[in-house]
Amino acid sequence: MTSQDFSNILASVFVHCLDLSIVMSTTKKKIKFTLGLVGPICAGKETVGEYLRRKYKVTYYSLSDTIRDELSFLGFGRHSRELLQAIGIELRHHRGPDYLARRIVDKMKRTDHGFTVIGSIRNPEEAHFLRENLPNFCLVGVDADQKVRFKRMKKRDRVGDSRDWEEFLKADERELDQQTKEIFQIQVGTALLEADFFIDNNLTKRTLYKNIDLLVNQTIKPSIRNRLSEVTIAVGSKNPVKIAAVKSVFEKLFPNVQVIGVEVGSGVATTPFSDEEAVGGGNNRAKEALKKTKARFAVGLEGGLKQVGEKYFLSNWAVVVSHSGKIGVGGGSEVPIPDKLIPQIRRKKDLGEIVDNLIGTKHIKTQVGVSGVLTKGLVHRFDETELAVSSALSKFISPEFYNRSSKRR
Repeated sequence: MTSQDFSNILASVFVHCLDLSIVMSTTKKKIKFTLGLVGPICAGKETVGEYLRRKYKVTYYSLSDTIRDELSFLGFGRHSRELLQAIGIELRHHRGPDYLARRIVDKMKRTDHGFTVIGSIRNPEEAHFLRENLPNFCLVGVDADQKVRFKRMKKRDRVGDSRDWEEFLKADERELDQQTKEIFQIQVGTALLEADFFIDNNLTKRTLYKNIDLLVNQTIKPSIRNRLSEVTIAVGSKNPVKIAAVKSVFEKLFPNVQVIGVEVGSGVATTPFSDEEAVGGGNNRAKEALKKTKARFAVGLEGGLKQVGEKYFLSNWAVVVSHSGKIGVGGGSEVPIPDKLIPQIRRKKDLGEIVDNLIGTKHIKTQVGVSGVLTKGLVHRFDETELAVSSALSKFISPEFYNRSSKRR
């Protein structure tokens, strides 16, 4: 992917916000929130960081600071861009591709900052480490057309900056389109693909500042407020065990959770005979529950049978749908079903009722569940529901693994 491709992608100030890419946590005094900045040469990352520091009083770190510290220790005075890059590559090579990010996080642990910005991210492993170790981390991509960036480079006239157009293009390609498989190299192009937001910096500083304010006031601040306010989750079921399990999962993500059980239909057979049908039923339940309640998230749960060879297994599925339309699907346990029950199930009977009649219980589905009966409590309905819902949320809480819409060529 070339720099022009990125410029086409970054046509607006920001393009999306992931529902759970920012899971907020609180302290007694401050809400901790971190923005990472990534972008090519002279895109304006430092300008963005300086404006945030001046207006929003953020604490600013740069991964390049670690490199400068190493160079100062070695006795170097002025640091050219080429020297910084070369030492950065060596540090990533010998101490790990996320080394610079680890050093910054270590510094942050010794302070009590609220809003923090981290600049000079040039490798996807750095972005991954920051996202994994800073629970309130968001990556912002900053870019501008090549000619605009070259003009800015000539104006700033730093040591090591390209002096002519051809030299600039080569330097830009080295950063953006690093084809090497060595993960410690500079890979700004790949790191940009990890961004949660994008800022287009082709125009004036005044326009840039307005775009930054828009990003902060309409996206980041509401995200903080939303995570601190009560989050409503709708479950397409009145089953108390399912509702309790869903609440248990979401309480790990949000400080205030309200879970509402909604009576909805699945639109599939009483006991689906395939995973596809069961997932379809869960999807129908989630979407109908969301429609009825207008909750932030809705969860549809559906069990069904799947055939493996001549045997049948009870599979449990969860579908999570957000108010913005994002969908996650995850599975739970798979417990073998006794062969003698299959004919009754095929007669369109409910598996829970069959087990109730078999062992003399009532509403076993609202207790340990069929899996609980067959495993004598080792697999409880609560546990398998928790597992399925947690699995379905992976797409929300780990977007860095799922949102790779663009592939490098």
